[in-house]
Amino acid sequence: LDRFASEAESWSRHYATASWTKPSHASLLTGFHPETHRAINLEEAMDPAIPTLAERLGNVGFDTAALVFDCTWLSPRWGFGKGFDSYRVTRWRAERQARMAAEWILDHRDDQFFFFLHTFEPHSDFSILPYEAPGLTRQKIGELFGVAGFGCRGGRCASQFVNGLHRQEVVAEPRDAEILRHSYDEGVRYLDRALGELFNTLRSSGVWERLLIVVTSDHGEAFGERGEYGHNTVHEEIVRVPLMVKWPDGGNAGVIRSTPRSSVDLAPTLLAIAGLDVEGLPGEDLRLPRTRREVFAGTLAKAVIDGNDKAIFAGSLPARFFDLGDDPGERTDIAGAEPSR
Repeated sequence: LDRFASEAESWSRHYATASWTKPSHASLLTGFHPETHRAINLEEAMDPAIPTLAERLGNVGFDTAALVFDCTWLSPRWGFGKGFDSYRVTRWRAERQARMAAEWILDHRDDQFFFFLHTFEPHSDFSILPYEAPGLTRQKIGELFGVAGFGCRGGRCASQFVNGLHRQEVVAEPRDAEILRHSYDEGVRYLDRALGELFNTLRSSGVWERLLIVVTSDHGEAFGERGEYGHNTVHEEIVRVPLMVKWPDGGNAGVIRSTPRSSVDLAPTLLAIAGLDVEGLPGEDLRLPRTRREVFAGTLAKAVIDGNDKAIFAGSLPARFFDLGDDPGERTDIAGAEPSR
């Protein structure tokens, strides 16, 4: 990914529209905020009246395909397969996904196409360890940290264990955050290797220069910040995610932008490059200066970011305000403080 970033334009303050998988991905693939696409709660699908990127591009002759990990939330039942010629859901790990993605792309090298690859690493998993990667075992964690049987506590394992820590239903132990971060990092390293194989295959095949490639994420993760775990809030570690775009002409390689952007900006960018109308979409083309100052994130809890100013609104709780310039970790709520400017 470091090598990819050197060939791409990156945004250091890019925000997902939600803190969890379904609504965040629905925004990526439609260009609309959760309140519009409606895939907000556990049992809600995307509004079928809203066209997806795959539909819009398919209507003008693009071949469209997706390869996604079977994590429940990207199932076609929620509308994610709409517009794709092929929408394949598997339990493959990232390495195999990368090989299959390379195969599909090279088979379509002479066509206009839109290919969506979704990997589940380094997301929290559903077996024993909260975050998994090849070679990472409970025994290995025990050797590294002197903690036996990590991953389950109080009858909760994996993702349920992480969420139990967050809700204080599982008693936290001193090395939990350190072990969770290490496990997550192992997942990142594994994904990095898998993407490296994919990118190197595309480079050696001669198609690399012609491809527009976007690398981004749907949410981040907390590791004990403010006593929080998992992805249950709209603090920076959750909703501020990577965005790297390798343009077909190699333009702006290595450039890093600090202006806050939103994942709803991706759809109008890709559609405009394809020559399609973007009227009615709330986002703006990433190639142009952003005219709207505010960036929005969240569903039940909501965040508004304007420069270094950030506000969080969560139901009946008092609004919280942070100055990200002075307090990037959002430790000090300045609501009610005397304005400094």
